[in-house]
Amino acid sequence: MLTTIFITRPRWLRRTLTVVLIGLLPLAGCSNLPPTQQKVAVPLDDSNDTAPPSANRPPEPATEERDQPEPQAAADGPGFLQQGTGVLVGDAPPPRTATAVGEEGITLNFEGADLREVVKVILGDLLSVNYVIADNVRGQATLHTHSPVSREALLPVLESTLQLNGAALISTVEGYQIVPLDNAAREGAQMSVGRRPTDAPGYRIQVVPLQYVGAAALGEVLEPFVPQGASVQVDEARNLLLLAGPSTRLAELLRTIEIFDVDWLAGMSFELYLLERAEPAMVTEEVEKLLNGAGNDLLGGMIRLVPIERLAAVLVIAKRPRYLERARDLLRRFDQEGNGDVRSLQVYPLRYGKATDIAGVLNEVFAANDGRRQNAAEGEAAAGRGPLPEPVPIIADEANNALLVMATSLEYRAVEQAIRKLDIARRQVLVEASIAEVTLSDNLQYGLQWFLRGSLGNNEQQARLTDAGLASSVARGFSYSLTDSDGFVRLLFDALASESKLKILSSPQLLVIDNQTANIRVGDQIPIITRTSSSSTDTDAPLVNEVQFRDTGVLLQVTPRINAGGMVTLEINQEVSEPSADEFAAGNVSILQRTINTSVAVQSGETVLLGGLIRENKNDSLTGIPLLSRLPLLGPLFSRTVDNTTRTELIITITPRVINSGQEARDAARELMQRMQSLELRDSGLTGN
Repeated sequence: MLTTIFITRPRWLRRTLTVVLIGLLPLAGCSNLPPTQQKVAVPLDDSNDTAPPSANRPPEPATEERDQPEPQAAADGPGFLQQGTGVLVGDAPPPRTATAVGEEGITLNFEGADLREVVKVILGDLLSVNYVIADNVRGQATLHTHSPVSREALLPVLESTLQLNGAALISTVEGYQIVPLDNAAREGAQMSVGRRPTDAPGYRIQVVPLQYVGAAALGEVLEPFVPQGASVQVDEARNLLLLAGPSTRLAELLRTIEIFDVDWLAGMSFELYLLERAEPAMVTEEVEKLLNGAGNDLLGGMIRLVPIERLAAVLVIAKRPRYLERARDLLRRFDQEGNGDVRSLQVYPLRYGKATDIAGVLNEVFAANDGRRQNAAEGEAAAGRGPLPEPVPIIADEANNALLVMATSLEYRAVEQAIRKLDIARRQVLVEASIAEVTLSDNLQYGLQWFLRGSLGNNEQQARLTDAGLASSVARGFSYSLTDSDGFVRLLFDALASESKLKILSSPQLLVIDNQTANIRVGDQIPIITRTSSSSTDTDAPLVNEVQFRDTGVLLQVTPRINAGGMVTLEINQEVSEPSADEFAAGNVSILQRTINTSVAVQSGETVLLGGLIRENKNDSLTGIPLLSRLPLLGPLFSRTVDNTTRTELIITITPRVINSGQEARDAARELMQRMQSLELRDSGLTGN
């Protein structure tokens, strides 16, 4: 292999030193790589060549027509006009000029040389600097410079040669380190912060803060232009880019960032055009069809129209100020009523509301009855004002859940705005209730309220109990609001169930619309004879009984109302009833019932605990020796009467959860399914299955 190095001295002392190195490359150095030759294109700077004066100047950037109007004040009225600069990208930085060779230059000539030999010649022989090269750095290089280059240009030339062989040059305090390119970022590469490129050679990591453009958006723009050996990482939290690679490659990326990171919002132009007759959405659609005819986006996003229904206006966003005037002219031409004062039938399909309900509200406003309109008309005439507008008939189509409106375009605009404000998705409340009966004995002999305040636990658990703020009193009862609802209720029920003192009567879960009533009935209907009649003429006629059925069992009625801040007001009507064993005349039975009627306010997700309804049952039972206990006169000697007294307390826990979106409803359903699965697993574990 032939390696030639020419060192050019000053002209009056010019002499050429030719060093010819002839030898065979070690086979071990080439065994891991194919015998391919790689050439490096080196920017040359020949000071001896004659060139016209303009050749040494950087080329002037091509001028682009840009609109830079004088600042314009907003137009009179509620609308506004803001003209931008029209500049959406920055000027390209001037290209970096090559370093002048001066009085001394070096000509390199390597043909299929070992990469380690090239590193030794440039770093060790020519620059006399310390360097360390990794064992796994191998390769061959072919390098020719047809004119001398300066010593400062040797390191960029070497860096390009190393990059083509998958290696990187890292600057250290002791000198230079040559490592594989994939490991360069983890081998102590120098780090800097800023947007200015550095002239120091070597692999670097540069943190680039962005001023106007989002890091994620600019990262997507730079991705196709990232050169080999460099990488771009996006930090959206701090809005910055992390660049890694050789300094020459980073300089190219930094110049690209300077072009795109500009205040593009200042370059945009805005105008709010107020409409007088037509609807913003309809005008926007018609103008966009005209601008993008036949499905072709002719303007390529240069202009955008946004309807603003609340202001009856259209917001025009343009990338060039001159487009505002054209859009304004089109909007003015399309701002026309369809048929003037001629009424036409309009159909408005509802999305969320009920047609009959919304039609009733609208008719109160737009189609008042004749008596009310007559009184209003007399008042207007007395005040010297003009006549009232004609009523707008609004009819509900229940089958299609739509509204039929007979109105002019101007009248329909007012009706449509009212419909959109009324036809909104109503929030829902997931009500989770548990109705249980607790047997009062031992620690519970004084009731659940004493148990909660005393024997349940420490102050931390008692601190979770706060007054629920009853709007109406519960006779002889109590109510608490539980902040840690899930954990506390589970702890309470587990403590009661561990002593077999808890009986769950019902655990309903209801999803109800805000301000609507939900009902659950679990039980039987008991027939009750309310009246008996007989024939006064026919003595053999049978008696006729009038029977009414009475609902018994567990009855729950809940009406939630969502207030601001997530507070939920609950109107609760709870009843637990059962027929007694005693019969009265005509076969009727008495009904034992315990009811709670109250209104409470609780935060969404917290639990209301209601209780204090205690019932005492007394049953007398006769026990004794069989046969002997039934003997006349002597039976009491062989038997005794036992009085059984049972005291039970009814407790109710209710947890409202506000559902604001469909995703929250799906999450609540998924949570319910997981609870049911956990109960099945728990039951199977208890039964040994």
